[in-house]
Amino acid sequence: MVKVDPRVELMSIIFRLAGYPDYNQGRVDAYVQDVEEHFKDFREHPVVQAARKLRKTRGVSYDAAISLALHISPESAIEVAGRARSAGGGRNGRISAAQRPG
Repeated sequence: MVKVDPRVELMSIIFRLAGYPDYNQGRVDAYVQDVEEHFKDFREHPVVQAARKLRKTRGVSYDAAISLALHISPESAIEVAGRARSAGGGRNGRISAAQRPG
């Protein structure tokens, strides 16, 4: 069975939303449409803004995002993805205080 590492998927989506050309070359139309629809309200999320800044200030692109993904624990990536799904985008794509852990 083929599986996608949730850390890689998460970082790929973040960098896609940040407008990186490297991550906007989707080959599976149904998946691209699902990602675009589900995460459209997160385009201005602080994490996506940070990804944009990384490109401008540090030249981060292509495989650097995936290398960065490998420094995230798999459990954290799954937790963040789950909160994003349940948040439904919220105001400005932010998770509300009630949905944040702790």
